[in-house]
Amino acid sequence: MKNPTLVKSIAVLGTLAIAAAGGRAYALEPGSSDPHLPGFTDGVPAGALPPPGFYFANTLTYQAVSQKDANGNNLRSPPGAFNGINAIAWIDNPAVEWVSPFHFLGASYAVAAIEPIVTLGTTTNVPGASIGANRTGLFNTVIVPAILSWHLPAGFFVSASLPIYLPDGDTGDRGNGTSKQAIHIANNTTGFGPSGAISWFNGHGLETSIAMEYDIQTQNTNFQNTPGASIKYQSGDVLNLDFTVAQVLPGAYKKWTVGGVGYYSVQTSDDQVTINGATATVPANFGGLQNGAGNRFEKFGLGPYVGYDFGPILVNFWYTRDIFANNAAAGDTFWFRFAFPL
Repeated sequence: MKNPTLVKSIAVLGTLAIAAAGGRAYALEPGSSDPHLPGFTDGVPAGALPPPGFYFANTLTYQAVSQKDANGNNLRSPPGAFNGINAIAWIDNPAVEWVSPFHFLGASYAVAAIEPIVTLGTTTNVPGASIGANRTGLFNTVIVPAILSWHLPAGFFVSASLPIYLPDGDTGDRGNGTSKQAIHIANNTTGFGPSGAISWFNGHGLETSIAMEYDIQTQNTNFQNTPGASIKYQSGDVLNLDFTVAQVLPGAYKKWTVGGVGYYSVQTSDDQVTINGATATVPANFGGLQNGAGNRFEKFGLGPYVGYDFGPILVNFWYTRDIFANNAAAGDTFWFRFAFPL
């Protein structure tokens, strides 16, 4: 079995999905995002931890996407409003991890932290013009106070962790309401992402993994805060699945790993809005998004993966294309990750 040591990238789960413009961005709270960026743990044997020590990993993501409606079509609005929303984002995720020499319940124990940095540009197409906006800022800090990994027989590894997303990122004007911001970099919520993963190594260079995260966000109590209109927004819960199948090449090419990756994300509960104390399920076409009642989203993507082992540094590249997406930003995502021990 190829040893899943140090830098088979750090098995921390996070972080960020794409936002968009004008408060009309993504399912969940308009303008916000699911904390877990679908595909972020692709290429990682997330069930396994490296040997004890400190590690650093950096994942850089480039996305070119457009907003989709409830039927998976490009977002359109009646004449006189807007005719599509496009976004380009650079998302950098530096992460540090400490794998302890201690065990708990028979599992290796680790902790980790991530501070995502986002540069987001959006274009809203309106009759006769295109309106652009750009912003750079910090997403919600991710801390993972516990990562447990069990080494099981027959090449299996299983892990469990609890990422926590702190409400410390750049949401813009918190006083008048986050819904008034042209671009959201972070969510005005605290998030919890109980996670689990299973990885299998066949002893001949084949590695397979599936990682799950279930994202739960607190209520945004400052969605809109103007005289006579106090609006709070509760985003629904989201199930994320990232999966990888990769093969270490034989002989003279043994430093190379190639394979395929993918993800599936689905919102499992409705969004809710509280207006002046009265709570209801978010109605259809809320904010002109052409969404269904509850504003649930779903997306699925696939792509190729390649990695190269430089010795102390391991580098990964992968590309994912959204096959379908409803109530979500969808398009092309390019990924680059490097990791090494400190």
